[in-house]
Amino acid sequence: MKKEEKWTPHIIAVMAFSVFIVLGLACASTQMGVEELKAWMLNPERNKFNLELKMADTNIPYREQSFLYCDLYGVKDKIFMTYTKPGSVVVLPAGEEKRIWARYEFGNRKAEWAITLDFLEAGQSYWLTDASWETTYSGQVAWVIIPLNEAGIETYTKNMWGRSNNILIPHSKREDWESYEEYRQFWEQIWQIRKEETNKQL
Repeated sequence: MKKEEKWTPHIIAVMAFSVFIVLGLACASTQMGVEELKAWMLNPERNKFNLELKMADTNIPYREQSFLYCDLYGVKDKIFMTYTKPGSVVVLPAGEEKRIWARYEFGNRKAEWAITLDFLEAGQSYWLTDASWETTYSGQVAWVIIPLNEAGIETYTKNMWGRSNNILIPHSKREDWESYEEYRQFWEQIWQIRKEETNKQL
């Protein structure tokens, strides 16, 4: 990948059954009002990812490697053959091309596909998640790898804010927020909490 494209989220449609779930939000959304749901999502206890070190380089300090947050997916490589659990943050060596596999499961339905990571930077965090704003065909779901910096979070929130069906994550509508700026700041706060919780485990 060209250097100037390093902050561009990677979006690929894969065969999987699309469901609207992010860390249990589907159940919570039906039981809470919007403001209550926002507060629930900002609870640090809800933002702890399992730290997965089996794919890390043991000769390099963990903080100098890359962090891949996987909320809905499990991932593995050719050495670590068992999949991580959804809700894991995987430490990966930076500065080299790496091929990993991702798996998405819902009930007895499962999809697997390969990912080539050639753009991970040392100390940078990334998010493997659904690209809910992408148009997909029946039986497909789009996934995206988003760099968790200002530009990446802005890409995610702008795409979500612009969805034609006006359904956001957390489950709400545009009119439930004072402005797009409030929505973007909410997601910046979410990822600040998640990174802080990860740092406590290092």
